[in-house]
Amino acid sequence: MGRTVLIFGSLAAAVLALTQLAKWSLLGFDNGLDVLTALIVVGLLGIGFVAHRLIMRRQQASRPPFDPANAGKLGISDREAEVLQLMAQGLSNKEIGQALYISESTVKTHVSQLLIKLDAKRRSQAIAHARAKGVLE
Repeated sequence: MGRTVLIFGSLAAAVLALTQLAKWSLLGFDNGLDVLTALIVVGLLGIGFVAHRLIMRRQQASRPPFDPANAGKLGISDREAEVLQLMAQGLSNKEIGQALYISESTVKTHVSQLLIKLDAKRRSQAIAHARAKGVLE
């Protein structure tokens, strides 16, 4: 998401710079150019949101199946379940944080809580225990 926002933000800034240059020229399109700029910026934002949704759908589709009933029996929260699914995909703490829009230290907290709740010493062991207990398929 961060890279997508950066790309579309840069495109919007470039469009704004070009329109300012056009204003300063002798063309005299002051009002029409402002409306055009606003439309282009709104369009780029729309494209960015659509791209983000497509990326998130792709990530959701690649997550392993999850059983919330079994997770609830173990006291695993919804956010911890999301972290567990991403752990099962092999993502690092930093990558999990980026995917869920949370800090790396928050991810570490969720991982440590999962290790306690799943009675595991390592991430791989937590995933194995989650599968054995029916939390992950």
